[in-house]
Amino acid sequence: MANKNSTIRSLNRLTVKAIDAANLKGRKVRKLSDGGGLNLVIRDTTAGISKLWQFRYKDPLTGKEQTTSLGPYPETSLSEARGQAKAIREDLRSGVTPKDRERIQREELAAARKAEAATFRKVARS
Repeated sequence: MANKNSTIRSLNRLTVKAIDAANLKGRKVRKLSDGGGLNLVIRDTTAGISKLWQFRYKDPLTGKEQTTSLGPYPETSLSEARGQAKAIREDLRSGVTPKDRERIQREELAAARKAEAATFRKVARS
């Protein structure tokens, strides 16, 4: 019988110290995995070295692998990226992808702005 822990992906592999010390080691792109789909992508750009958090997941409907960006490091800290990844995992369990979540947030924002808008009727009544 296989060890139960061997089938579970290990989480929280990275530390802030390891991230700060990470370099490209002669490559153009390097990915450091924190486990559970959360990766730190390190790239050599014209402005210098960039570090960007990405989350890989499988779309619940199509089964295709997708990637979403969580923000640059250090603006998005390790703990913030882990929190965002955890929220995405919870959404995926209920069938909501990050793209769906963004669309829902845009629709809610548009509805809130529409409700707040100064229409002719609102201005005339006031």
